[in-house]
Amino acid sequence: MFIDFAYSNKRQYGIKNETMAEIQESLPDLINATHRQSLRALFLEHEVTMISSYHWRNSAPWHLPWRKCPDSFFLFPMQGHVRVTLETGSTTIKPGEFLMLPDNTGHALELTGKFSWLHQFALHCHIHDRWGRPFLSRIPTPFGKLRARAEWEQRLKEITCLMSQDLAMGQQRGEALLKELLASQLSNGPILTPLPPAGDPRVSVILEKMDRDLASPDLSIETLARGVKITATQLRKLFRRETGVGPQHFLHTLRLRKAARLLRHTTASIKEVAAECGFSSDHYFHLAFRKGHGSTPSEYRKNSMTEV
Repeated sequence: MFIDFAYSNKRQYGIKNETMAEIQESLPDLINATHRQSLRALFLEHEVTMISSYHWRNSAPWHLPWRKCPDSFFLFPMQGHVRVTLETGSTTIKPGEFLMLPDNTGHALELTGKFSWLHQFALHCHIHDRWGRPFLSRIPTPFGKLRARAEWEQRLKEITCLMSQDLAMGQQRGEALLKELLASQLSNGPILTPLPPAGDPRVSVILEKMDRDLASPDLSIETLARGVKITATQLRKLFRRETGVGPQHFLHTLRLRKAARLLRHTTASIKEVAAECGFSSDHYFHLAFRKGHGSTPSEYRKNSMTEV
Protein backbone atom coordinates (compact mmCIF):
# COMPACT_ATOMS: atom_id res chain seq x y z
CA MET A 1 0.00 0.00 0.00
CA PHE A 2 1.47 3.42 -1.02
CA ILE A 3 0.63 6.54 0.96
CA ASP A 4 1.64 10.03 -0.16
CA PHE A 5 2.91 12.38 2.52
CA ALA A 6 0.64 15.36 3.18
CA TYR A 7 2.28 18.64 2.16
CA SER A 8 2.32 19.88 5.76
CA ASN A 9 4.16 16.74 6.88
CA LYS A 10 6.71 17.19 4.08
CA ARG A 11 7.42 20.73 5.22
CA GLN A 12 7.63 19.64 8.86
CA TYR A 13 10.23 16.97 8.15
CA GLY A 14 12.07 18.93 5.47
CA ILE A 15 11.06 16.63 2.60
CA LYS A 16 11.37 18.42 -0.74
CA ASN A 17 10.50 15.64 -3.18
CA GLU A 18 6.77 16.11 -3.83
CA THR A 19 6.43 12.63 -5.33
CA MET A 20 8.12 10.80 -2.47
CA ALA A 21 6.01 7.94 -1.06
CA GLU A 22 6.46 5.39 1.69
CA ILE A 23 5.51 1.74 1.88
CA GLN A 24 3.42 0.70 4.84
CA GLU A 25 3.95 -2.94 5.70
CA SER A 26 1.47 -4.87 7.80
CA LEU A 27 2.83 -6.67 10.86
CA PRO A 28 1.87 -10.22 11.76
CA ASP A 29 -0.83 -10.51 14.40
CA LEU A 30 1.26 -11.35 17.46
CA ILE A 31 -1.70 -11.25 19.85
CA ASN A 32 -4.31 -13.95 19.35
CA ALA A 33 -7.91 -13.58 20.44
CA THR A 34 -7.44 -15.49 23.72
CA HIS A 35 -4.41 -13.44 24.70
CA ARG A 36 -6.27 -10.26 23.78
CA GLN A 37 -9.16 -11.21 26.05
CA SER A 38 -6.75 -11.87 28.92
CA LEU A 39 -5.07 -8.49 28.47
CA ARG A 40 -8.46 -6.80 28.29
CA ALA A 41 -9.46 -8.39 31.58
CA LEU A 42 -6.22 -7.20 33.21
CA PHE A 43 -6.11 -3.63 31.90
CA LEU A 44 -9.77 -2.71 31.42
CA GLU A 45 -11.79 -4.84 33.81
CA HIS A 46 -9.59 -4.85 36.93
CA GLU A 47 -8.08 -2.16 39.11
CA VAL A 48 -4.69 -2.55 40.79
CA THR A 49 -4.13 -0.91 44.17
CA MET A 50 -0.64 -1.18 45.62
CA ILE A 51 -0.45 -1.55 49.42
CA SER A 52 3.14 -2.31 50.40
CA SER A 53 6.53 -3.51 49.17
CA TYR A 54 9.30 -4.81 51.46
CA HIS A 55 12.76 -6.28 51.10
CA TRP A 56 13.62 -8.92 53.68
CA ARG A 57 16.98 -10.44 54.63
CA ASN A 58 16.35 -13.55 56.72
CA SER A 59 18.95 -15.90 58.21
CA ALA A 60 18.43 -19.65 58.49
CA PRO A 61 16.48 -21.26 59.98
CA TRP A 62 13.50 -19.22 58.81
CA HIS A 63 9.85 -20.03 58.30
CA LEU A 64 6.53 -18.24 58.14
CA PRO A 65 3.72 -20.24 59.78
CA TRP A 66 0.39 -20.90 58.08
CA ARG A 67 -1.57 -17.71 57.43
CA LYS A 68 -4.10 -16.05 55.14
CA CYS A 69 -3.61 -12.51 53.83
CA PRO A 70 -6.74 -10.40 53.18
CA ASP A 71 -5.05 -9.06 50.03
CA SER A 72 -3.15 -10.42 47.03
CA PHE A 73 0.43 -11.40 47.87
CA PHE A 74 3.58 -11.61 45.70
CA LEU A 75 6.89 -13.11 46.85
CA PHE A 76 10.17 -12.84 44.89
CA PRO A 77 13.18 -14.76 46.28
CA MET A 78 16.48 -13.21 45.16
CA GLN A 79 18.80 -15.47 47.16
CA GLY A 80 17.88 -18.83 48.66
CA HIS A 81 15.08 -21.28 47.94
CA VAL A 82 11.63 -21.01 49.53
CA ARG A 83 9.35 -23.95 50.11
CA VAL A 84 5.77 -22.80 49.58
CA THR A 85 3.07 -24.89 51.23
CA LEU A 86 -0.50 -24.41 49.98
CA GLU A 87 -3.67 -26.38 50.60
CA THR A 88 -2.92 -28.24 47.33
CA GLY A 89 0.64 -29.25 48.30
CA SER A 90 4.20 -27.93 48.51
CA THR A 91 6.53 -26.49 45.87
CA THR A 92 9.97 -24.88 46.07
CA ILE A 93 10.63 -21.59 44.29
CA LYS A 94 14.08 -20.20 43.60
CA PRO A 95 15.56 -16.93 42.29
CA GLY A 96 14.03 -16.13 38.91
CA GLU A 97 10.65 -17.47 40.04
CA PHE A 98 7.91 -15.90 42.12
CA LEU A 99 4.71 -16.60 44.01
CA MET A 100 1.39 -14.81 43.38
CA LEU A 101 -1.55 -15.60 45.65
CA PRO A 102 -5.08 -14.20 45.47
CA ASP A 103 -6.85 -12.80 48.53
CA ASN A 104 -7.34 -15.08 51.53
CA THR A 105 -5.21 -17.94 50.21
CA GLY A 106 -3.73 -20.03 52.99
CA HIS A 107 0.05 -20.57 52.78
CA ALA A 108 3.23 -21.24 54.76
CA LEU A 109 6.82 -20.39 53.75
CA GLU A 110 10.20 -21.84 54.72
CA LEU A 111 13.83 -21.31 53.73
CA THR A 112 14.93 -24.69 52.44
CA GLY A 113 18.10 -26.36 51.21
CA LYS A 114 21.64 -25.52 52.26
CA PHE A 115 21.11 -21.76 52.30
CA SER A 116 22.12 -19.61 55.24
CA TRP A 117 20.41 -16.47 53.97
CA LEU A 118 17.18 -15.58 52.23
CA HIS A 119 16.81 -12.30 50.35
CA GLN A 120 13.27 -11.67 49.16
CA PHE A 121 10.79 -9.00 48.11
CA ALA A 122 7.21 -9.19 49.37
CA LEU A 123 4.41 -7.15 47.77
CA HIS A 124 0.82 -6.76 48.94
CA CYS A 125 -1.90 -5.31 46.72
CA HIS A 126 -5.50 -5.54 45.59
CA ILE A 127 -6.30 -6.57 42.00
CA HIS A 128 -10.08 -6.66 41.80
CA ASP A 129 -12.83 -6.31 39.24
CA ARG A 130 -15.82 -4.08 39.96
CA TRP A 131 -17.44 -6.81 42.07
CA GLY A 132 -14.33 -7.25 44.19
CA ARG A 133 -13.29 -10.58 42.66
CA PRO A 134 -9.46 -11.02 42.75
CA PHE A 135 -7.75 -11.25 39.37
CA LEU A 136 -5.14 -13.76 40.58
CA SER A 137 -7.87 -16.31 41.28
CA ARG A 138 -8.28 -16.59 37.49
CA ILE A 139 -4.63 -17.53 36.86
CA PRO A 140 -4.41 -21.35 37.01
CA THR A 141 -0.98 -21.46 38.66
CA PRO A 142 0.27 -19.32 41.56
CA PHE A 143 3.87 -19.58 40.30
CA GLY A 144 5.49 -17.36 37.69
CA LYS A 145 8.91 -16.83 36.11
CA LEU A 146 10.98 -13.68 35.61
CA ARG A 147 12.49 -13.54 32.13
CA ALA A 148 15.05 -10.87 33.06
CA ARG A 149 15.84 -11.55 36.70
CA ALA A 150 18.47 -8.83 37.21
CA GLU A 151 16.26 -6.20 35.61
CA TRP A 152 13.25 -7.16 37.71
CA GLU A 153 15.34 -7.19 40.88
CA GLN A 154 16.38 -3.59 40.16
CA ARG A 155 12.75 -2.61 39.54
CA LEU A 156 11.64 -4.21 42.79
CA LYS A 157 14.37 -2.33 44.66
CA GLU A 158 13.20 0.95 43.13
CA ILE A 159 9.56 0.28 44.05
CA THR A 160 10.47 -0.64 47.62
CA CYS A 161 12.55 2.51 48.04
CA LEU A 162 9.81 4.69 46.53
CA MET A 163 7.18 3.17 48.80
CA SER A 164 9.23 4.12 51.87
CA GLN A 165 10.15 7.62 50.68
CA ASP A 166 7.16 8.78 48.62
CA LEU A 167 4.16 6.54 49.16
CA ALA A 168 1.93 8.01 46.43
CA MET A 169 4.63 7.78 43.77
CA GLY A 170 5.63 4.31 44.92
CA GLN A 171 2.03 3.11 44.73
CA GLN A 172 1.52 4.38 41.19
CA ARG A 173 4.86 3.01 40.02
CA GLY A 174 4.15 -0.31 41.73
CA GLU A 175 0.72 -0.59 40.13
CA ALA A 176 2.23 -0.04 36.68
CA LEU A 177 4.94 -2.61 37.46
CA LEU A 178 2.44 -5.25 38.55
CA LYS A 179 0.39 -4.77 35.39
CA GLU A 180 3.55 -5.16 33.31
CA LEU A 181 4.54 -8.29 35.24
CA LEU A 182 1.12 -9.91 34.84
CA ALA A 183 0.88 -8.95 31.16
CA SER A 184 4.25 -10.61 30.61
CA GLN A 185 3.01 -13.80 32.30
CA LEU A 186 -0.19 -13.84 30.25
CA SER A 187 1.64 -13.34 26.96
CA ASN A 188 3.41 -16.69 27.14
CA GLY A 189 1.71 -18.35 30.03
CA PRO A 190 -1.59 -19.78 31.14
CA ILE A 191 -5.01 -18.84 29.80
CA LEU A 192 -7.26 -17.17 32.35
CA THR A 193 -9.82 -19.50 33.83
CA PRO A 194 -13.42 -18.40 33.20
CA LEU A 195 -15.31 -16.72 35.98
CA PRO A 196 -17.32 -19.14 38.10
CA PRO A 197 -20.82 -19.71 36.77
CA ALA A 198 -23.46 -17.44 38.20
CA GLY A 199 -25.40 -18.84 41.11
CA ASP A 200 -28.89 -17.59 41.79
CA PRO A 201 -29.82 -15.36 38.81
CA ARG A 202 -31.53 -12.91 41.17
CA VAL A 203 -28.15 -12.00 42.65
CA SER A 204 -26.83 -11.15 39.17
CA VAL A 205 -29.82 -8.82 38.70
CA ILE A 206 -29.11 -7.20 42.08
CA LEU A 207 -25.41 -6.71 41.29
CA GLU A 208 -26.19 -5.10 37.95
CA LYS A 209 -28.69 -2.73 39.57
CA MET A 210 -26.17 -1.80 42.26
CA ASP A 211 -23.61 -0.92 39.63
CA ARG A 212 -26.08 0.92 37.40
CA ASP A 213 -27.78 2.95 40.16
CA LEU A 214 -24.80 3.46 42.44
CA ALA A 215 -25.16 7.26 42.27
CA SER A 216 -28.65 7.15 43.77
CA PRO A 217 -28.71 7.64 47.56
CA ASP A 218 -32.20 6.10 47.47
CA LEU A 219 -30.80 2.74 46.39
CA SER A 220 -31.72 0.50 49.31
CA ILE A 221 -32.07 -3.14 50.24
CA GLU A 222 -35.84 -2.73 50.05
CA THR A 223 -35.78 -1.40 46.46
CA LEU A 224 -33.33 -4.11 45.43
CA ALA A 225 -35.57 -6.76 46.98
CA ARG A 226 -38.65 -5.44 45.19
CA GLY A 227 -36.74 -5.59 41.91
CA VAL A 228 -36.41 -9.39 42.22
CA LYS A 229 -39.77 -9.88 43.99
CA ILE A 230 -38.56 -11.05 47.37
CA THR A 231 -38.56 -9.54 50.84
CA ALA A 232 -35.60 -7.59 52.26
CA THR A 233 -34.97 -10.42 54.75
CA GLN A 234 -34.91 -13.01 51.95
CA LEU A 235 -32.54 -10.82 49.94
CA ARG A 236 -30.08 -10.54 52.84
CA LYS A 237 -30.01 -14.31 53.31
CA LEU A 238 -29.73 -14.95 49.57
CA PHE A 239 -26.98 -12.38 49.03
CA ARG A 240 -24.89 -13.57 51.96
CA ARG A 241 -25.24 -17.19 50.81
CA GLU A 242 -24.09 -16.32 47.26
CA THR A 243 -21.36 -13.73 47.99
CA GLY A 244 -20.30 -14.31 51.59
CA VAL A 245 -21.14 -10.77 52.70
CA GLY A 246 -24.31 -8.80 53.34
CA PRO A 247 -25.78 -6.61 50.56
CA GLN A 248 -25.42 -3.37 52.54
CA HIS A 249 -21.74 -4.03 53.19
CA PHE A 250 -21.18 -4.93 49.55
CA LEU A 251 -22.94 -1.78 48.33
CA HIS A 252 -20.97 0.39 50.74
CA THR A 253 -17.69 -1.18 49.56
CA LEU A 254 -18.62 -0.52 45.92
CA ARG A 255 -19.26 3.14 46.70
CA LEU A 256 -15.96 3.58 48.54
CA ARG A 257 -14.04 1.80 45.79
CA LYS A 258 -15.58 4.00 43.09
CA ALA A 259 -14.94 7.13 45.17
CA ALA A 260 -11.25 6.23 45.50
CA ARG A 261 -11.03 5.64 41.75
CA LEU A 262 -12.62 9.01 40.96
CA LEU A 263 -10.38 10.84 43.43
CA ARG A 264 -7.27 9.24 41.92
CA HIS A 265 -8.11 9.57 38.25
CA THR A 266 -10.46 12.57 37.80
CA THR A 267 -10.61 16.25 38.73
CA ALA A 268 -14.20 16.06 40.00
CA SER A 269 -14.77 18.01 43.21
CA ILE A 270 -15.20 16.19 46.52
CA LYS A 271 -18.89 17.13 46.45
CA GLU A 272 -19.26 15.73 42.92
CA VAL A 273 -17.50 12.50 43.87
CA ALA A 274 -19.79 12.07 46.88
CA ALA A 275 -22.87 12.55 44.69
CA GLU A 276 -21.55 10.27 41.92
CA CYS A 277 -21.05 7.49 44.43
CA GLY A 278 -24.44 7.83 46.10
CA PHE A 279 -23.46 9.28 49.48
CA SER A 280 -26.37 11.21 50.97
CA SER A 281 -24.23 14.05 52.32
CA ASP A 282 -20.69 15.39 52.14
CA HIS A 283 -20.32 14.92 55.89
CA TYR A 284 -21.28 11.24 55.72
CA PHE A 285 -18.98 10.77 52.73
CA HIS A 286 -16.02 12.19 54.67
CA LEU A 287 -16.73 9.97 57.69
CA ALA A 288 -17.21 6.83 55.60
CA PHE A 289 -14.17 7.45 53.41
CA ARG A 290 -11.90 8.18 56.38
CA LYS A 291 -13.03 4.98 58.09
CA GLY A 292 -12.57 2.91 54.93
CA HIS A 293 -9.30 4.37 53.61
CA GLY A 294 -7.63 5.90 56.68
CA SER A 295 -7.64 9.45 55.30
CA THR A 296 -10.08 12.13 54.22
CA PRO A 297 -11.02 12.37 50.53
CA SER A 298 -8.89 15.50 50.18
CA GLU A 299 -5.87 13.88 51.80
CA TYR A 300 -6.29 10.76 49.66
CA ARG A 301 -6.40 12.83 46.47
CA LYS A 302 -3.39 14.92 47.50
CA ASN A 303 -1.33 11.80 48.20
CA SER A 304 -2.33 10.33 44.81
CA MET A 305 -1.47 13.32 42.62
CA THR A 306 2.29 12.78 42.41
CA GLU A 307 3.48 12.48 38.83
CA VAL A 308 5.35 9.31 37.92
